[in-house]
Amino acid sequence: IDAAEVEAAMSSRMGQGRGMRSGRGEQGADMFRRFDTNRDGKVTKEEFQESLKKRFAEMDLNNDSKIDDADLPPMMRDQGGVSGGMMGRGTGRGGMHGLAGADANKDGTVTLDEFAAQGTKRFETFDRNKDGAVDKADADALKKEMADYRVKRFIHAYGADKDGKVSKDQFYAKAKERFAQMDANADGKITRDEMP
Repeated sequence: IDAAEVEAAMSSRMGQGRGMRSGRGEQGADMFRRFDTNRDGKVTKEEFQESLKKRFAEMDLNNDSKIDDADLPPMMRDQGGVSGGMMGRGTGRGGMHGLAGADANKDGTVTLDEFAAQGTKRFETFDRNKDGAVDKADADALKKEMADYRVKRFIHAYGADKDGKVSKDQFYAKAKERFAQMDANADGKITRDEMP
């Protein structure tokens, strides 16, 4: 199996709505729906930052111009605040609605400036051609970069030789390894109760 075949297989699975998730490609489509306020097919930095201001205001429950423990859900309070703890865990993209890593000075609060700076970093990740706007060309470029990365990761994980190809033996060795991991009781069968 070579890189072109892996890419074709992944594209086919994604086209059928199965298997590999499109990762940042999905986020790119979501960005257009959420932030392209004038519906011109691109998200400008200004549109994105205006949306960040609105989101910050929604998260600042006590209207004190900062987000701290008092603004977090009860189960997330006293866990290191917005500076760490649970902020980076599965609580939405980028942690608790983008708070992960936003507390630049680590004082336990996130100001609008810190929140906007963190959001702008995310915007710049999507703006692949660095023209100050995110459009379909940026989304397509990022999707291609992600596909190339997944192909490389697959080829590497299956132990490709120096020629960049995965042999049948390498492929089946990995398949047997995955089967053994799923076969919790080691009876040579994967039953419904062993399925993730």
